[in-house]
Amino acid sequence: EQVSDKVAALADWIELNLPQVLAQRERLSDGG
Repeated sequence: EQVSDKVAALADWIELNLPQVLAQRERLSDGG
């Protein structure tokens, strides 16, 4: 498996999950 394949898969994962991660961080900072 090439590194470029891992990078591409990671980029896809980030695009899918970034909104959720940001929403969770906002909730955590608001609750603090």
